[in-house]
Amino acid sequence: MNYQEAWEFLDKLQFFKIKLGLDSMNRFLERLGNPHRDLQCIHVGGTNGKGSVGATLCSILTAAGYQTGFYTSPHLSSVRERFRIGDSYISKEDFARLISKIQAVLDGGQITYFECTTTLALLWFAEQKVDCAILEVGMGGSLTPPMWLRLCSLSSPM
Repeated sequence: MNYQEAWEFLDKLQFFKIKLGLDSMNRFLERLGNPHRDLQCIHVGGTNGKGSVGATLCSILTAAGYQTGFYTSPHLSSVRERFRIGDSYISKEDFARLISKIQAVLDGGQITYFECTTTLALLWFAEQKVDCAILEVGMGGSLTPPMWLRLCSLSSPM
């Protein structure tokens, strides 16, 4: 699928709203090889300021020489704004390729928009071997199992 088709697939997922619990997400990530397990993550939660805190952390770590992934929401003009490494958004080609992979593994199953974008971010960051991934929490962040997300313990990038 191309970028436009991938975006349309993702856009249609907005009709499938909140799904409580992480069981289905954990099973889905397992089917994709658990890309999150090899990532060092900073999980940003709270009511307000997650985007600002995440963007600041991303800038600081990038300036310090780390390859830093940042997954945020919402976006302003392009869905690609949600996924970046340093100052670069995900390419249209990578976006389309990873959405295609997600759709293939779904095999007709259903996930929510947020589950899909989170999965895309985890796949891309793992593929790009980021030193640290900064992830904004979705709803229910306090219920996230400790094995799923860990705080970074970064070694020097030099």
